[in-house]
Amino acid sequence: MYKDWNSNIQHNFNTLYPELINDWEYDKLVYWKLIKAHNATIYKNINWLNNNLNIIEKFWNNILLFRNNFEEKNNFILNYEKNKSKDKSIYDIDSYTFDV
Repeated sequence: MYKDWNSNIQHNFNTLYPELINDWEYDKLVYWKLIKAHNATIYKNINWLNNNLNIIEKFWNNILLFRNNFEEKNNFILNYEKNKSKDKSIYDIDSYTFDV
């Protein structure tokens, strides 16, 4: 069954995925094996989330801003590099002002 699937993908890639043919080419199937794994339960902490949601939201807004505004991103990086050894609160997003 798996060999049939692989053969089908390999021979019909262009037909099955026409939107990918300009950027991708099916070359080969690569096998891998996970040697060691570890699962840990992570419990939701509503208090932590409520206390940090503002920081997370500001961080995400910066990501959205920097995606489209390379000059602002470069200014932020330069400001960080210049002040990282002096100012330990450099990760404080409120300390950086955006000219948008």
